[in-house]
Amino acid sequence: MTDPFFAGGFEWEGHYETHLTRPAVPVDAIRRCDAVFITHLHGDHCDPAAVRTVWSRTGAPVIAPAEVLERLAAAGIGSRSLVRAEPGRTFEFGDLSLTTLTGYDHFLDHRGRPNKFAACLASGGARVFYSGDCHRVPPDLRGRELDAVFLWPHHQPERLREFRRFVRFEELVLMHGDRFKPGRFLCNKDYRRERRRIERLLPGVRVTIPERIASLLDFKRQLG
Repeated sequence: MTDPFFAGGFEWEGHYETHLTRPAVPVDAIRRCDAVFITHLHGDHCDPAAVRTVWSRTGAPVIAPAEVLERLAAAGIGSRSLVRAEPGRTFEFGDLSLTTLTGYDHFLDHRGRPNKFAACLASGGARVFYSGDCHRVPPDLRGRELDAVFLWPHHQPERLREFRRFVRFEELVLMHGDRFKPGRFLCNKDYRRERRRIERLLPGVRVTIPERIASLLDFKRQLG
């Protein structure tokens, strides 16, 4: 599980963002989880109450930056289940491997510890990159060949071109597509329009809208 967010909203820069698109699966219905990976501390990526519920029901270890682990420990998650993410470290869960990557954007906390991660995941011969909120290519990702990259539709074209220039992939899966109110951060985009924009920007790349996001597009228009 990556960046679980089941809350009704989160605090952001002095105001509250209400989550208008509820999770497809309620958190208390999750009965199996091999591991939880949290990229960073932003409220729409780190939901301590939800993580505690998943952990209490499944015993899944939680891999996250140090400052996230501190927040989770305060929420009552046992220390033995909290695993600090380190640059380039690989974790194995059966036939799934997860390698944590950092070194991009502003990635250190006030104590000089990496506080923002992404991940490469591999299973059954398939390799994908999950970006979290990263805006730039992690140094250790350069030169890799992947089946797909999961990115949010960054508004600066050069950020997307940078991924195409340094990483070999043919499919880009759009993420970060839920709707929020008042929406005073990078959200609430029209993903069909974003798909057209990115396919023009990155010739040869197939842009995929995940089924759940696609199913929300008409709902978003109804909300206005």
